[in-house]
Amino acid sequence: MFKKVEYSDIPVIVFIESESGGAWNENHFVDSVIAGYPFFTLYSKGQIIGYYVFSFFKDESHLLNLAVKQDHQGQGFGKMLIEHFLQEVKKIGVKNVYLEVRCSNQKAIKLYEKYNFKRIGARKNYYRKDKKNQKEDGLIYNLAT
Repeated sequence: MFKKVEYSDIPVIVFIESESGGAWNENHFVDSVIAGYPFFTLYSKGQIIGYYVFSFFKDESHLLNLAVKQDHQGQGFGKMLIEHFLQEVKKIGVKNVYLEVRCSNQKAIKLYEKYNFKRIGARKNYYRKDKKNQKEDGLIYNLAT
């Protein structure tokens, strides 16, 4: 079941983000709520197990963040998040969707490519890889809806 994010959801979302190696902190999520970005949580058995947030302007959208709780990965929940996201952007007339993904995140890359996202570029050293300040590239993907 999907629900729009509420402020009380943020601590759980921050936990999921942290365990998935994401780069966002609490402020990023709060700012997304304040900005009014479409932001959804996915529930299973009464618990938040995933989320996504996106921005849009006119007919373009940017998937800003998407994650599934680690112990729920590989069970089709990422697919559910992507499908819900694509339904939401179609409702608002989006024609092009963009996203960035870590080059090391092969699970996410396979998922996006399964939905016909096409790699259109890369951002060199876009993501911090570890606490030693090593970096990794972000791959840029696009989907014409």
